[in-house]
Amino acid sequence: MPEWIVAIAVPLLAGTTFIAYRHPEAYAKLLLGIFVVWMAIEACIISWDAAAYFQYEHLRPLILAALAQKVSDSSDDIMVGPFPMLIIGAVWIYLSFLSFLPILLGEKEHKNEK
Repeated sequence: MPEWIVAIAVPLLAGTTFIAYRHPEAYAKLLLGIFVVWMAIEACIISWDAAAYFQYEHLRPLILAALAQKVSDSSDDIMVGPFPMLIIGAVWIYLSFLSFLPILLGEKEHKNEK
């Protein structure tokens, strides 16, 4: 995974966790926007993967038998694979967990800390 993705994702998750803990009402409003952006990213990844797969499937009859393995390998290189989808799912589960944080901590206990 590229380092710049980790360098951006870790502070974003830390800030989101802080907002969810300290300001649960604001986080509830923010979660809808996060959900829309997250679904757009997921749709782009799925579209990219589908395009890479179907492009290979449509071109396969035109590829010479001698080059079929090379083309198959290069097609696999541009496909996304399951790992990013697992990361997206794990992050979404974590963000959903943060929405239940006030309930898990008890709202009275959380309001007394303010």
